[in-house]
Amino acid sequence: MMEKNLFLPNKKGFTLIEIIFSITISSIILFSALNILKVLNQQNEKTFTITITKIDFETTRLFLEQKIQDDSTLSNLTLKETILFYNGNPLIKDITSFTKTNETNGINIDICKKGGFCTKIYIVKKPKY
Repeated sequence: MMEKNLFLPNKKGFTLIEIIFSITISSIILFSALNILKVLNQQNEKTFTITITKIDFETTRLFLEQKIQDDSTLSNLTLKETILFYNGNPLIKDITSFTKTNETNGINIDICKKGGFCTKIYIVKKPKY
């Protein structure tokens, strides 16, 4: 009967070591999971920004392709501070650089937004019938 009492303190010590080891492993897993979630969130925000910028550029291109039928030089396209306007209405925001070059068959437009995203748009002038 005394032998059973001798093993009891050892079991308590072993259980304490198991709990400390489990807490340590759980902490490492939790810390790693939080870091992975942080990286995934940052990547998601970057992808979201790029997608919105692409949509802005594409809608601008489509809008200007429609407007070139009425305004063959797109003379109403102006940049004021960081906003690109067409005929006084805001078209696209956060512009860092903008150039428009009239050519014989079309217009070259280079637009760069904040964050280093740039696009080149070439709009073909359509003859009026």
